[in-house]
Amino acid sequence: MSASQIYLVVSGACLVMGVIVLYVVRSRRKLNIMTPLTGLGLSFFLVGVLFGQNQVSGYTFIGLGVILAVVDLFRKTKPD
Repeated sequence: MSASQIYLVVSGACLVMGVIVLYVVRSRRKLNIMTPLTGLGLSFFLVGVLFGQNQVSGYTFIGLGVILAVVDLFRKTKPD
């Protein structure tokens, strides 16, 4: 086997193991669902990474995404 074939086999095995672990964890406890504010922050972060050719706009989107995620984190931990 060549190095690339070994890499593909190991990657596939890791993917299968990850799916199994997620299935076991999800069946044992309820996972937290992402809030809309966190989803928006993640979207801005991914846009910043994907369109990072222009450094100013890329870092702006990444920073905005992180700020939104932190704001949502503080809103979740604040007692009602």
